[in-house]
Amino acid sequence: MTPFKRFVRFALIGVLILGGLFIGVAIPEIGLRIAGIEYKLYRIVDEERGWTYKPGDSGWYRFEGESYVTINREGFLDREHTKVKPDNTFRIALLGDSFVAAREVPPEKAFASILERSLNGCDAMGGKQVEVLKFGIAGYGTDQELITLRQKVGDYDPDLVILAIFTSNDIANNTLVLNNLLYNTHKPGKPYFVFEDGKLVLDRSFLETEEYRAQKSWSYKAYAELKSHSRLLQVMSRLKQTLMQTWAEPRTEALQNLKLMVEDEIYREPTDPRWQEAWQVTEELIRMIDQEVLAKGADFLALTLTNDLQVHPNSALRQKAMEILGAKDLLYPEKRINALGDREGFSVLNLAPDFQAYAEENQVCLHGHDNAIPCGGHWNAVGHQLAGEKIAQKVCQDFRIEENPALKLTVKSEVY
Repeated sequence: MTPFKRFVRFALIGVLILGGLFIGVAIPEIGLRIAGIEYKLYRIVDEERGWTYKPGDSGWYRFEGESYVTINREGFLDREHTKVKPDNTFRIALLGDSFVAAREVPPEKAFASILERSLNGCDAMGGKQVEVLKFGIAGYGTDQELITLRQKVGDYDPDLVILAIFTSNDIANNTLVLNNLLYNTHKPGKPYFVFEDGKLVLDRSFLETEEYRAQKSWSYKAYAELKSHSRLLQVMSRLKQTLMQTWAEPRTEALQNLKLMVEDEIYREPTDPRWQEAWQVTEELIRMIDQEVLAKGADFLALTLTNDLQVHPNSALRQKAMEILGAKDLLYPEKRINALGDREGFSVLNLAPDFQAYAEENQVCLHGHDNAIPCGGHWNAVGHQLAGEKIAQKVCQDFRIEENPALKLTVKSEVY
């Protein structure tokens, strides 16, 4: 066989192999797209806040609940907003984590949309058009929310800033040691604030970690970009996670128990120095957010969200949980943040009491979705509806637009 014929033969074999591989990948890829199966994560690294959502990205979210996710140019799950506030408009900025992002329900059913629609019928708004902007990223602590306020929120000139506090993990998220326990990792991946000489200062040492550097490499970015477009890679990654959880079931159960142990500390007066520090950091962060919002000429409202245990419709289950936890009630974090608001002079709205009463009276779960933990996890559509209505009621009753520019707070928060 001549060299030319040998070359042609190997070339044909190569073409057949490549063609087979292409067909083997293309067929399942097309099939997954037709079936609408997608498992995008949307998250990218950010050198200021640790991570954010990929600006301009979109697609289905189905890990818990279901919604079609659209990310705006600033990297938040929200529609586009002009930085210049339109005339005759009252703007509310929502700061928070996954509850504000609300990936689990369609945008029109998220509490931000319900709040906006409800307030547009409120006489206290003086006929102004209400516009609610969402600045929420899943997994954020109060520290990252303060940085978001400084870097993103001020550009949109809000009239009212609402800080959504998820006490189940926000307090632990705000210190390195508890965040590591909560997520079983010693790779911080995010900035923290630490006390130095009695003041909080920003610690960005996560930028020097191997994990962060790896995620900034061209190879990681290339793979992440490919994965964001390939349904087949997304499904393979999802299957890998499922198999790892199955094979490591005893270890997974142990880690879950550890996570619950860390989270459950939130219902008691802290005696552990780590928790005492976490509360001190969190309270100072909230105070700083309040002061920086006021300095910009806006008003501030601290909003405590609900933990699924606090608002479970089964009162006997809640009582049993309190006995196991050694807790007098499940509203310790709400009471503590209310006390902070009274000391610092800002308003606080606690959703848990109203949610608990509603859930028990109607025997309905306000957390949980069909494809996730029953009665656990994030709010479902009913929870979002109730939250939007309660927040609108608070804002409509406690704030009133006067002829001169600012909102005036007229009612202090109740302490439950």
